[in-house]
Amino acid sequence: MEKLIYLDSYDNEINYSEFRKLEKNLSFKGFAIKHVVSETENYYIKNSIFKVNAGQYLLGNATTTSDVTINSLNSTKGICINIAPKVILEVLESYKDVSTELNQFLLTDNFMINTYNENSTYLGKFLKNFSTHVKRAEISNLNIETFYSLTEAIIRDQNTIRKHLESIDFKRKVTKEMNMRSVLLVKEFIDDNPFEDLNLNSLASIAHLSKYNLIRIFKSVFFLTPYQYVLALRLDYAKTFLLGGMSASSVSTDVGFSDLQSFSKAFKNKFGFSPSQLKK
Repeated sequence: MEKLIYLDSYDNEINYSEFRKLEKNLSFKGFAIKHVVSETENYYIKNSIFKVNAGQYLLGNATTTSDVTINSLNSTKGICINIAPKVILEVLESYKDVSTELNQFLLTDNFMINTYNENSTYLGKFLKNFSTHVKRAEISNLNIETFYSLTEAIIRDQNTIRKHLESIDFKRKVTKEMNMRSVLLVKEFIDDNPFEDLNLNSLASIAHLSKYNLIRIFKSVFFLTPYQYVLALRLDYAKTFLLGGMSASSVSTDVGFSDLQSFSKAFKNKFGFSPSQLKK
């Protein structure tokens, strides 16, 4: 079942779907967001498979064609949002310093097809709330402002992706994108599992990169090594926990430090003051 739930004079469009089985050749329209609410959708694009699980979304544009398959015992629920190029261009006019570069990136075959977790991006957080309203059929307030907001979130996320791609020192577009997807996958895994045993071997396995290349490419994109990123993330959590009233010794253990002394030293190196000074 696929149901059109919104269409306006700009050609902005929202569809809601529920399928257990589906095999379909699909041409994307406008700037397209494929948000999976439950189960999994599989997209075969340019000899790559993009598996989009519940809580994830795929981005593409009018240059994107895909074979889509769904095969599930339960209904696979998804929301497809097509944003008209004229809306993207209208919003881009407010980003004069990067409007040309973003236009060439977002609306042409220069765009990097990729999946994202809804908790990891500005657009994802918008979609998470938006999808709840769609599932409840609370759609009476949909209007052009919805698509402006979606576009603003896309621009915030994708301008960062565009800059990151430029920092990867490979000439071939396909190689740049492959390595970019690899380090984004590692970053998302770290973000989702900040207190797990995140050793370099396991992260390199997730990225399908050697340990050396993971460190090199991750640092070129995010300006930190994976270890430095994990440490910074844990210390950010630690600061939040301390401000919430937890003791420094409890926080030290919870965020993965072996002793209070090493935690206090790392905390002061990052923030310029000790945990005890924060709590005063």
